[in-house]
Amino acid sequence: MAAVCRSAPGSWIGLYKYSASSVDPSPSDQYWLDGSTSTFRRWQSGRPDNDDTHCIGMTEDSGRFIDGDCDRELSFVCKKIGV
Repeated sequence: MAAVCRSAPGSWIGLYKYSASSVDPSPSDQYWLDGSTSTFRRWQSGRPDNDDTHCIGMTEDSGRFIDGDCDRELSFVCKKIGV
């Protein structure tokens, strides 16, 4: 897994920011791709920024959350069902 994460400056983690108008979206505004909400926060300093980006990733160096354009090509992390 570590080799995959090094191929890009970060990885998408499957978290989606619904509201772009809030500097710190409430937990009810952030969803995992399976539709469940997320209450865990580990934002990088200055993030989330107040723009129209909706996908949330994790930086390679600090492991902190970043928000970004969903069209940006990054590595990704998957959840295995039933584990």
